[in-house]
Parts: sequence; C-alpha cells; structure tokens
Amino acid sequence: MTIAAARGADIRAVARGRVAFADWLRGYGLLLILDHGGGYMSLYGRCDALNFSEGDWVDAGTVI
Repeated sequence: MTIAAARGADIRAVARGRVAFADWLRGYGLLLILDHGGGYMSLYGRCDALNFSEGDWVDAGTVI
C-alpha cells in the first residue's frame, strides 16, 4: 500500500520497530525501513530528512 503525503508533512511510524535501513536508495530517495518483527516491515520513502539510524528503536507515532 502506498500512502501519499503533502511535501514537508511529518511522517510517523505506524508501529514500534527497529530501523533496518536508513539511507538513500535509487527510486525511493531517502528511505527508512522499520522491522516490526514477525516478518512485518514498513517502508518510508522520499523523505526530506531521516531522524533515526540503523539499529535505533522507534515507537509508534514517532516522527521519523
């Protein structure tokens, strides 16, 4: 599922997870991947900036 947001809008984590990837990726720009466990991940692409690094824990609702 892809969810669009207005440019500059805050992007919030859908659930608690650990950052598995946080860097630039061709086709996605700045990308952050959260691993929620149990085989579930969420991806946040085309970000203006990233507030977390690989290995960081992020709580649900936190601006990433």
